[in-house]
Amino acid sequence: MATTLACAAFGAICGSTTATSATFASLALPEMKKRGYNRSLATANIAGLGYPGVLIPPSVIFIVYASITAESVAKLFIAGIFPGILLMVLFMAGTWVVVALDPKKAPPARLFPGKKG
Repeated sequence: MATTLACAAFGAICGSTTATSATFASLALPEMKKRGYNRSLATANIAGLGYPGVLIPPSVIFIVYASITAESVAKLFIAGIFPGILLMVLFMAGTWVVVALDPKKAPPARLFPGKKG
């Protein structure tokens, strides 16, 4: 779920779904694998998370779209806030449901990573 929030924030700033997924595939995926997350859950989560960020302002995609179609950038930003946040929350809820049904897919983290037990 932390990856979901980070992907949405990075995607909003970057404005590219491909760049967001590629960046988090190199940053978050190795860490998730190291902590024992299910590979299909981790990769699906990262692959799909570029899209919420494109809707959340300040999205570069909205600026490009507004310049091509002569629409108001401010109106596009306002129109993208709710759907972007809703999509991010739905991704988080979906991840929570999958892990609640099968906790082995995302084992809980230790409170103190340096200590065992």
